[in-house]
Amino acid sequence: MSLQVKIDNLFANAMKGQWDEVLKIYNKSPEVQKAKIAKSEDTTLHTAVSVGQTEIALELVEKSQEDTLELANAKGNTALHIAAALGDLRVCESMISKNRGLITFRNLKGETPLFLAALHEKREAFLYLYSLRKEDYLVRRYDGDTVLHAAISGEYFILSMQFVKKSMPPQFFPRYNLKHETPKEIFISTHTALTKEGGKWLVKTSESCSVVAALVATVAFTTSSTIPGGADQNTGIPLLLHKPSPSRRWSLSASPSPRSSSSS
Repeated sequence: MSLQVKIDNLFANAMKGQWDEVLKIYNKSPEVQKAKIAKSEDTTLHTAVSVGQTEIALELVEKSQEDTLELANAKGNTALHIAAALGDLRVCESMISKNRGLITFRNLKGETPLFLAALHEKREAFLYLYSLRKEDYLVRRYDGDTVLHAAISGEYFILSMQFVKKSMPPQFFPRYNLKHETPKEIFISTHTALTKEGGKWLVKTSESCSVVAALVATVAFTTSSTIPGGADQNTGIPLLLHKPSPSRRWSLSASPSPRSSSSS
């Protein structure tokens, strides 16, 4: 069986979820371990981690050589990048135990596994990786953006701030990126449209409230100044002046007459 056929079988079985067959091929043919089985240039390990097959991924890590774990896909991500972004702590621990240098590997944007764990708010994975290497350059990518810069640009401001406060030391966020922008400046520039829409909504809402308030005031004034039953057009005296109110008439009609009570 040729190498390409084995690779095709790996991919087909992985897509069908037949991971036992994947393991058989992986174990019998070590030459396929470094093969890029998809157009995204993912290896078998990348694929297993991506679809949440933790147990399978752990077996693949165990069978793989150190340099196999360093293989990157088309985006420059190693399997550790993916595990960190998904918060798969067990896979992170297994890969690091076999190749500690993986924590410093960067993808095409310059993002490390530590950066992605923080960006995707995977607290356990982040704290584990951070415990191994505490250098702040690991949470900066090639454009100089820190995790906070990137999170704000991606419109995850509130969630990211919560994560930062709970998990990340202040020194991990130098103030400026390579464009000399602070996270605050990025937030303002990327949310200009949102600010404008918010302003329009406030104006529209206030106008609607003003209209409703005017209607309520008009109805209240009209009701309070209108005489029930109207008034005599000649004298101006209320027509119901000497007549009992509806509630009074109801109470009189509801009470038993003396004759009916005595007859009973």
